[in-house]
Amino acid sequence: MRTELNINANMLIWAIVRAGCDMQEFVAKEPNVRLWIEGEKKPTVKQLEAFSKKVHLPFGYFFLPNPPEEKLPIPFFRTRNPQPIRLSLNVYDAILLMQHMTFAAHVNCAVKSGKLLYRDAYRLTGLKGDAYQTFWGYD
Repeated sequence: MRTELNINANMLIWAIVRAGCDMQEFVAKEPNVRLWIEGEKKPTVKQLEAFSKKVHLPFGYFFLPNPPEEKLPIPFFRTRNPQPIRLSLNVYDAILLMQHMTFAAHVNCAVKSGKLLYRDAYRLTGLKGDAYQTFWGYD
C-alpha cells in the first residue's frame, strides 16, 4: 500500500535552493519533483526519503509548515552589505562541527580539572562512562 504525503510545495522549493541546485536543472532530472511542486502528485515515503538524501536535508523537515531560519552561527565580517550571506552546505556544516568540537573540548578540560563531574559531562555530551573515556583516549 502506497502512503502519499502532503508536503508543502514551498518546503520542496526551499530544499532544492538550499542544496545549491538550479531549480530548472533539478526539475529536469527529477520530473516527479515538478509534479509534487505543482500539486499534481504527492510523494510517497520512499520517494521523499530519496529526495531528502539528494538535497541533504533531514526527512522530518518536510513536515514543517515553513522553512526554518538558518543563521550563520558566527559573525561574517567580509562584507559591508548587511545582506544575508548564502553559504554552501559544506561551509555551514563545517562551522557547526567545529563549534561542537570546541564545546566538547571545553567539557573535557572541565572534567580533567575536576570542575565538572562525569554525570554532568554526560548530560552535556551524551557520552557515558566507558564511551566518554574511549572518546577522549583515557584508556
